Amino acid sequence: MTQSTASSINVQQATQAAKAYLSELQGFMGGLVNDIRLEESEISEDDHLWHITLSFTRPADNQLVPTQVQREYKVFEISTATGQVKAMKIRTL
Repeated sequence: MTQSTASSINVQQATQAAKAYLSELQGFMGGLVNDIRLEESEISEDDHLWHITLSFTRPADNQLVPTQVQREYKVFEISTATGQVKAMKIRTL
C-alpha cells in the first residue's frame, strides 16, 4: 500500500493532524490529555485515508486515588489529499 500522488500527506503529517485535533478537543473529553503516543498507522486500500491510532492518559473517571489515570485509544481518519481529520473514533482493545 503506497500513497497514490505526490501531493498526498505522509504518515508524519497525518499523525501531526491527529495530535492537533486531539489537543483542540481535550476540553470536551473530561480533562487534559497527557502522554500522547502513536500506536498504529495504516493507509486505506484506496489510498484516500490515513488511519492513525493515538493513545493518551487522562484522569480516571472513577478515581479512588487523586492521581489515578487511564489510557484511552482513538482512531483518526485523515484525508491523504488534504490532511483534514474526517473522523475520530473510540478504539477498543
